[in-house]
Amino acid sequence: MPLARRTIAVMVMCATSMVALAACSTTVSLQPAPDANNPRCAEVTVRFPQTLDGFERRWTDAQATGAWGEQGGGSNIIVACGVDVPGPTTLPCSTLSGVDWIVDD
Repeated sequence: MPLARRTIAVMVMCATSMVALAACSTTVSLQPAPDANNPRCAEVTVRFPQTLDGFERRWTDAQATGAWGEQGGGSNIIVACGVDVPGPTTLPCSTLSGVDWIVDD
């Protein structure tokens, strides 16, 4: 098989595989935060891990967001960068590596 034909065949197989894989996973629908376009959010989101606390990463449809966990699972983790600074809350808070987190079940 000539090189050009082989390259096209490989590209078609890869494209087919990607479509099949995309059909198996669902995208988490989220709204971007008001400051999601902030360059600092890009610095953070490109470093999101593939797994977080044992949960696999899932695709999201909003800029500067991340999601981990099973579809429809009750223990999903959602991260949004660029949110307004929250005021006082009665929700549980945690600090990890100098970053404050609000736990909202």
